[in-house]
Amino acid sequence: MHRLAARALPPLFDDLAEDPRESAELAERGRQVEEVLLRLESQEREAVVLKIWGDLSIPEAAAIAGVTEKTFEHRYYRGLAALKEKLGDLGHD
Repeated sequence: MHRLAARALPPLFDDLAEDPRESAELAERGRQVEEVLLRLESQEREAVVLKIWGDLSIPEAAAIAGVTEKTFEHRYYRGLAALKEKLGDLGHD
């Protein structure tokens, strides 16, 4: 896995809310996203991390991952779909 995808993820939603309750809720949601992200297949996780946290274009991220743009897109969109599905499941506990 690429170094960017392997290192710790930055905290999500930092300093977006001034209300302490809202800030705590955002921090909890960030922890949930990170937990789910870490359960994705490594190639899908790498694609999501490179694209979102790395703020890279698909061509840039594909080059770093060492795959074609089409392969990278496939991994990225599968990763996003898995995140959405798993995060939705968390909301129904």
